[in-house]
Amino acid sequence: MRRPTDQLYINFVQKRIPRDKRGVSCFESLKQIVESGFTESEVVAIVNRYVDATDYHRDRKRTSQREERLRIAPLRAKLRELFGKKLEDATQEEVIEAATNLMKANIRSES
Repeated sequence: MRRPTDQLYINFVQKRIPRDKRGVSCFESLKQIVESGFTESEVVAIVNRYVDATDYHRDRKRTSQREERLRIAPLRAKLRELFGKKLEDATQEEVIEAATNLMKANIRSES
């Protein structure tokens, strides 16, 4: 869904943005933002873009975590099968042996 503010160009250079000693913007109120030269439509556009970016990053992180769980699942299963242990409880040697065993099984299944 397109919003009227999606295409709004905001020129930050011409705004009087308060900054702390590290150079990070440090607005403390909506009134201060308006006094800095931002219009209402610019504030709405900035908030919408921030929310969209936050939603995107949250969804991307969830997807990444899901993909990681799926990638590790065969190793976890092999550790349980061989040693009856969780990945968190397995030693490095056990993890290596399980991974090697998995790789051998994959090579056999591809042949």
